[in-house]
Amino acid sequence: MSELGDECWVPECVRAYLRAAGYSTRALEDMEPHVREWDRWMRAVGEFYDYRDTEGFGRVYQVHRRTIMPAMRVCREWGSLLLDEKTVVACESRECTDWLASLFSTTNFWRRAQETVVRAFGLGTGAFAVWLDAGRRLVRVRHYDARMVVPLSWDAEGVRECAFVTRCFSRGALLDQLQMHVVGDDGTYRIRTVCFDGDGREVAVPDVAGDVATGCVGPTFGIVRPAVPNTRVDFSPYGQSVFADAVDAVRSVDLAYDALINC
Repeated sequence: MSELGDECWVPECVRAYLRAAGYSTRALEDMEPHVREWDRWMRAVGEFYDYRDTEGFGRVYQVHRRTIMPAMRVCREWGSLLLDEKTVVACESRECTDWLASLFSTTNFWRRAQETVVRAFGLGTGAFAVWLDAGRRLVRVRHYDARMVVPLSWDAEGVRECAFVTRCFSRGALLDQLQMHVVGDDGTYRIRTVCFDGDGREVAVPDVAGDVATGCVGPTFGIVRPAVPNTRVDFSPYGQSVFADAVDAVRSVDLAYDALINC
């Protein structure tokens, strides 16, 4: 299977599956309106940028406001500051450090990681998660942003269990894939995978294991959030966009830029 990089939001069939499995989707539903708004500002789309106006004779016409994409620029700057070509991950063991360097190099991790940070700082939340290819005995790191992250259990210390939702292709069919990183009865993490077709029905996909025991006592994923308090939803496991309290400044910049071009 291969992932799609296009727009992805958690479909209702996945939410229903999680609720039936005993998990709450309240955190997702409380934050989703804010995440959607921040996503629109990052992409510079919506009513502020495309709207209708009326000329002196009463005729209505469509207007597109020009933009320098201020919100996206802020997020990209954070990504370039936190992760660049000088960034290294080091362990106490030299062998471990060398192995990680080789893994990150061969899987193009750093470029994708910077994109993950950019999206996480824009949408408030991002994540890295282990992905296993048992057939080829490969370990990969998958990248997610807030649109694809569904915390399942958490406390003040952080998210303990989490689900990730992506789009994928299998034999030409577009599917929604749910991967749940949960703690098993033995205290170690398991990765459970479920796929749904376009009608929201659960489907079996060849060579995709439904339940994999990782043997890891530590989390098989990591949540990325900017150090900004979430003032939108109290006690949420999701973070808040770095420009959430500066939307008026984003508007002002593009109003000035559009006016400059129109002069």
